[in-house]
Amino acid sequence: MALDLRGVDIFPHTDETTGNNLTVVEILLGTKAGKVSIGSEAGDVYIYADAVLTDGGSPSGNKAFVTQNNMLEMLIGRGTSRRTSIYVKFKTVASGDITVILEEV
Repeated sequence: MALDLRGVDIFPHTDETTGNNLTVVEILLGTKAGKVSIGSEAGDVYIYADAVLTDGGSPSGNKAFVTQNNMLEMLIGRGTSRRTSIYVKFKTVASGDITVILEEV
């Protein structure tokens, strides 16, 4: 199920979503956030910024990754270059929590 962060307007903001190693979870990003950080204590996480993916769908395309017990920080574009969502899944962990931190920057 997608993690909807579009209504977040106080920063920093922390949240979690449950992921697996088969399908992607969509993280919907609010317009006020300028940076997103993603990581997990449970395992390595793949991060996708691909417009053709859907929540609960199969992963495809290029990905970034963050190793277990680390966070990957990414600036979010502005204006027409801004993404409305990103997608995450575990590399091998069957189920676990993925941490998401939004910052205003």
